[in-house]
Amino acid sequence: MSGDPIHIGNHPTASAVNDIDTLALLRLQSALRAGHFANDAREPIRGTAPSLFIGATANPMAPDPDVEISKIRAKMQAGADFFQTQLCYDPARVATFLDRLRAAELPSWPRLLIGVGPFKHLRMAVHMRDNVWASMCPRAWLPAWSRRTMRARKACRSASSSSRSCVHWKASRAATSWQSHGSARCRRSSCGPDCGPAPARQLDD
Repeated sequence: MSGDPIHIGNHPTASAVNDIDTLALLRLQSALRAGHFANDAREPIRGTAPSLFIGATANPMAPDPDVEISKIRAKMQAGADFFQTQLCYDPARVATFLDRLRAAELPSWPRLLIGVGPFKHLRMAVHMRDNVWASMCPRAWLPAWSRRTMRARKACRSASSSSRSCVHWKASRAATSWQSHGSARCRRSSCGPDCGPAPARQLDD
């Protein structure tokens, strides 16, 4: 993996060191695993050679799958044993990429770790869509999540407001009987069931 450009980090004026690229790094690790240095003399390593399982990146979301597959082929030839992707949220597109990969006649089937994981909140989805390389969030998902988030916020505000309208809750909101139950519901026997209802569980936005 080449990594992010220097200028987008927190030291944008630092000098980039480009002595080796991705393929050269893979070849270097492969040489070390084979028991020699990656110099012209191929000097042998003293002692036991390191046991390495060499990984690289793959991008099933690439706009041109054939170009991406050619990169995978080059990385395998350079010594990569497995490939890891970013989080993938479009299964159909991943399946299409795998079909193209099967038809590519690679030397062997590449070991793939397809990234999966839930979004914690809407902001994470938007951030992944706008800022994370090779991670694609389907456009149709975001409006639906946005509407769900707004409904959850509205319900939470409504429940919170009604719970604070109870005079008993206002007068005794620090009562240990309520705190111990983790609820804002009024517990006086003289109040009805609608007096100070407990707020609804708030969803992350």
